[in-house]
Amino acid sequence: MADASQLPRRILKVRRTRDEGDDAKATTTTTTNETTTRDAVKSGATTADRGEGDARENGARETGDGKATRRDDARMTKRRARRAMTTQEAQRLQQEPIPGIAVEVSETNLRHFFVVVDGPRGTAYEGGKFKLELFLPADYPMAPPEVFFRTKIYHPNTDKIGRICLDVLKDKWSPALQIRTILLSVQALMSAPNPDDPLRENVAEHWKTDEHGALQTAREWTAKYAK
Repeated sequence: MADASQLPRRILKVRRTRDEGDDAKATTTTTTNETTTRDAVKSGATTADRGEGDARENGARETGDGKATRRDDARMTKRRARRAMTTQEAQRLQQEPIPGIAVEVSETNLRHFFVVVDGPRGTAYEGGKFKLELFLPADYPMAPPEVFFRTKIYHPNTDKIGRICLDVLKDKWSPALQIRTILLSVQALMSAPNPDDPLRENVAEHWKTDEHGALQTAREWTAKYAK
């Protein structure tokens, strides 16, 4: 049996030990709370940084989208202007036809024209009906039209597939020119072949060495193919 005089000391030690344990727990809790607080602060800062980064990225994306939209709008405006110009030219050709030249616009493509040129009077092509096709490129009028003879013609400034050697279709082209100008130039070229700037060397040589014979061949081709 324990001595009664020793009991208070033991109780005191137990209390002291419990108090020390509670202090240790309190210290541990405080440390844990501080760590948690620091982690929360770091997490909050990281989240804020991410938020700012996302905002900057979204802002940059929106700016890029805005520029792309403006570019698309500008392209659409140019296309509409070109379409309007083509329509106006086609209407003028119908309302004010060129003598000796008939023009018809394709029903499926406003940039595609079917042309019939009467052989100029006093030339080897007189009496003939020469079919041509005219195409307007997508960047017309910055680029010249493309014109092809579909009727066979004996001429030094055309080739076998109907291409035409004409300065206004190449380096002399200007956006100020129109379809009407091109067709008049083709008509003039039929009246005055230029063997010095040929697409068919053999025809040009025939023209230079025997113009009478070349003109006779041109008449025969006109009678055979241009009726």
